Amino acid sequence: MMNRIMNKLKRRFLLKVKSHLKSLGVDKGKAEALSELQDSVENMMWLNQHYKILHNFAQICSKTLNEEILLKKTYEMVAEVMAADSFYLASYTEGEDQIKILLMVDEGVYFPPFTIEFGENNASIAIQSRQIIHHKVESDDKGKRYIVGSNETKSHIYVPIIFDDQVKGVISAQSFKEFAYRKEHEELLQIIGAQVLTSIETARLYEKIYLMSFTDDLTGLYNRGYFEKKLEKYMQEMNSEIAIVICDLDELKYVNDRYGHKAGDLLIQTTAAILKKFSSEKVITARLGGDEFALLIVDSSLEEVERMVDSIDKKVNSYKIESIAQTINMSIGFAYSPESINHVDKLFTVADKNMYQMKRQKKLELIKDVDREQS
Repeated sequence: MMNRIMNKLKRRFLLKVKSHLKSLGVDKGKAEALSELQDSVENMMWLNQHYKILHNFAQICSKTLNEEILLKKTYEMVAEVMAADSFYLASYTEGEDQIKILLMVDEGVYFPPFTIEFGENNASIAIQSRQIIHHKVESDDKGKRYIVGSNETKSHIYVPIIFDDQVKGVISAQSFKEFAYRKEHEELLQIIGAQVLTSIETARLYEKIYLMSFTDDLTGLYNRGYFEKKLEKYMQEMNSEIAIVICDLDELKYVNDRYGHKAGDLLIQTTAAILKKFSSEKVITARLGGDEFALLIVDSSLEEVERMVDSIDKKVNSYKIESIAQTINMSIGFAYSPESINHVDKLFTVADKNMYQMKRQKKLELIKDVDREQS
């Protein structure tokens, strides 16, 4: 993208040169034409001096998918080529009533992301008009600005970031000095803004696809592949207190046969939603497939694990799905070890065995209940 924009600028410069050379044949405008031609040459030389910096920035954008790094490098890049006493980069989706400030830096202080209302502020005006706003002195500024810090800036540029014929955001640099920016600063901000927002969109798309590859479509929980990848990590690399909990629905086949597979899906989804509430930095919840779920618990004592398993049992097995008049019945088994390395495979086997033991115990109790009713 950056090469395309730079080539566009060069073509614009060559057209100017051709136009000025033509006008040199007219005596009346010869002096003015020479002066303007000299300005154009100086402007292009100024841009060429910054081309290497822009090229390096483009390389960074192409090599990282980390949004935080991209945003930080964007500010560093802008501060290197122009005054940036205050700076922000914002994203915008056409039709929305808010503008998302992805990064704001004021006098070197970084601010967390926040949103502003789409309205009469300069960012909104730049988006709505699709035009660059350039205030050379403070008195030029007739719009509303969001003031951060104790000092007000005097010259400002607000550049709408446009690609695919859509306004994707705004990039703004501001200075405490008047006349801090020239026309070429606007073009540099266009290049930088388009480059970074394109890279951020790519990074977010990649993250979405990456998460989808580890997510179960029906429930939104992690899938078996992700769960096994985590198990392998704790088996070989990270040593920690660890517990594996295996859960299996007892009556999915019955629900499918009586109410249909949509009801069966609802049973799975409802169970998953309850289990997901136990997820945390220490707990990974996954659907292994069919009616089987699993939880990986780390950095927790045996007592903490036992309390969690007891809580899962109470919350799941007491929940009634009103639309199908069905109370969830789920068998649970777990296994714990104070160390994870070289113990994970055995823990999984023991947890699975304990789950099936609970399932068999439930069936035996059900048979005894039926016998008592019949006797």
